[in-house]
Amino acid sequence: MKNGKVIDIKNNKIGKIGTEHLSYCLSSKDCWLEELNLEDNMLGDSNIMMLLDSILDNNTLRILNISKNFITNIVGDKLKQLLDENQELKELYLHWNNIKGQGGSKIFEGLKTNEYLKVLDLSWNNMGSDENSEECIKQITECF
Repeated sequence: MKNGKVIDIKNNKIGKIGTEHLSYCLSSKDCWLEELNLEDNMLGDSNIMMLLDSILDNNTLRILNISKNFITNIVGDKLKQLLDENQELKELYLHWNNIKGQGGSKIFEGLKTNEYLKVLDLSWNNMGSDENSEECIKQITECF
């Protein structure tokens, strides 16, 4: 995809094969994609982590929507790494997942060093519902 700027494939259940192809595209130097919407594809943690690995060095993607994909705390470290290392991402949508306090803490740790992200949607997760919710609240307050 050399000329495409936006891919919106929400509600398509692209699975592992679709994620592999997208990851390959995003890691290519010929990729000019600026917006990727994968909302409600039921990708799960392993597919999302594969996708995030390919975005780490991507210098064109500005908007990423991975909401409603059954993401849990397992992805927390990878999201922190993305926020630490990627300077191009401006909007990140993570609503309606299952990120709890531990994952939320990692996200807000990454935000402390990120000066580029302008929109973060974490609505309808469960960050206050586990034993790490106090640490998450601490990270949120330190971030701001």
